[in-house]
This record gives sequence, structure tokens and C-alpha cells, in this order.
Amino acid sequence: SRGRKGSDPKVLMGQLEALSKLAERFGPRVEIPVLMHVVTAQFDMQRTIDDYMETPMWRSCAGYIERIGDILSSGEGWTVGPMTAEEEELANDMMMSFMGSKNK
Repeated sequence: SRGRKGSDPKVLMGQLEALSKLAERFGPRVEIPVLMHVVTAQFDMQRTIDDYMETPMWRSCAGYIERIGDILSSGEGWTVGPMTAEEEELANDMMMSFMGSKNK
């Protein structure tokens, strides 16, 4: 699993899921990358390639992917591509701000 040594992947997943709900307020430009990070983290929680994802997590993952698909097919012209440096900085700032507020 990824993250700092000694960090609990389930706690990290909970924080990412909370961040994904917060990201809705900032629109698709922020929400889509956050949702993609959540999906990636869900797959990263599987220890080996032979492990299977539990049904509730699989359904959660499918819901996030469906949300991304809904945004992209909304007809508003959204596309997926590499993040610019500005977008990465915005996402990092948002995550750090969120993490700081959770530790208070």
C-alpha cells in the first residue's frame, strides 16, 4: 500500500472520500482528478494482483467511475488529460487545506 509508513490505508481512504465530496463544490476541474485519485487508492488497497476487491468497495469504485463518466458526458465539453502544473498545485493546496482542517 502507498503512503507513509505506519499510516492506515482505511483512514486515508476515508479522507480521500471526504475530499471527493468537498471537491464537488469546486466543479469538474477539481472534482474529476480527486475522484480519479480515490479510484486509484481503492485499487491500491489490494495487496496482491490475486486479491479481489470486496463487493462494497467495488460498488463504491463503480460509483466514482460512473460520476466521472456523467461529468464527461454532460455535454459541457469536459475532457480528461494530463494535469497542468497549475491544476496540480490547486489540487495539492486543496488537499493540504483539507488535511489541516481535519487535524484541528
